[in-house]
Amino acid sequence: MNKNSEVKEEGESFDFKKLIILLIFLLVGFGVWKLWEVNQTPANTDLLTFENQDSESIQHVDSTSDSKEDTVPLVEKGIPTIEKPKKEVLESKKNTKEVESEPKISKPVIVKKTKAIFPKIEMVNVQGGVFQMGSNKGGRDEKPIHTVTVSDFKIGKYEITQKIWKAVMGTNPSYFKGDSLPVEQVSWNKIQEFLKKLNTLTGKKYRLPTEAEWEFAAFGGNKGRNYRYSGSNILKNVAWNATNSDSKTYDVGTKKPNELGVCDMSGNVWEWCQDTWSDNYKETPTDGTVSLKNTSLKRIFRGGSWFSYPIDCRIAKRNCNKDTYSMNYLGFRVALAP
Repeated sequence: MNKNSEVKEEGESFDFKKLIILLIFLLVGFGVWKLWEVNQTPANTDLLTFENQDSESIQHVDSTSDSKEDTVPLVEKGIPTIEKPKKEVLESKKNTKEVESEPKISKPVIVKKTKAIFPKIEMVNVQGGVFQMGSNKGGRDEKPIHTVTVSDFKIGKYEITQKIWKAVMGTNPSYFKGDSLPVEQVSWNKIQEFLKKLNTLTGKKYRLPTEAEWEFAAFGGNKGRNYRYSGSNILKNVAWNATNSDSKTYDVGTKKPNELGVCDMSGNVWEWCQDTWSDNYKETPTDGTVSLKNTSLKRIFRGGSWFSYPIDCRIAKRNCNKDTYSMNYLGFRVALAP
């Protein structure tokens, strides 16, 4: 009994070992078969699948992933792969599209405030002095001859031109057109608007000359030689007037200047002064300041014009009209305190 049981145990032990060995062989065989099956798979299968996709879809799939592992399995299998577009190129294209699609926003323009540039107004220094104002050879409004003391001041070398007027006002009211011609058809009131704008632009205090300043400058100031006209006793040398103008104005400064170097104070155009009109000099200032005693709306103008005969181009000649009056023979020049 003991021997049989031992034999039986040995047989049972033997069978168990065989079973284990058999299972190992089966597992190995299964593994070898699987490996063989994998090796028998056509190498072009995945490649054909990729080739059937259009290039845009391939780029889209690749561009959605930043991982470098997308192509690893195909390489391990020995399957050819389509190279993924470089990330830098895709990002560059993406950025380009984004830039193109973004609305263009213009930067605000910063305008620097600068002083307006316009033609220079040449001024002549007039040293103050004492002179005899008026005349006994003209009308009663030129009388009596009286002594006037004038302080230093500056006066325009030329009548205000159309170029200067346009630069300040933006318009040209003149009948005769030309940048170097004197501006005309300007009323006394309109000139005040011009002066206000001119002073804002320049920071200076331009004004019309007083009647005393105008006559003193026309006389030649302290250098005066008692000429009948401003700068000469021969009118044609210093003035455009009815005898030589051909019924029109001329460029300023084309005639001989007077003793101070001031031009056209006789002829070309009459020139407005600051003062109100007075019938004579009995109550006018003797210190060269502006006369405003008369409440009349009439303002004074002096010097004659292209339309005037010699008697009206004399230094002492006076004239006037309403402050709203304008005509193609009436202009002005400016003055300044020293």
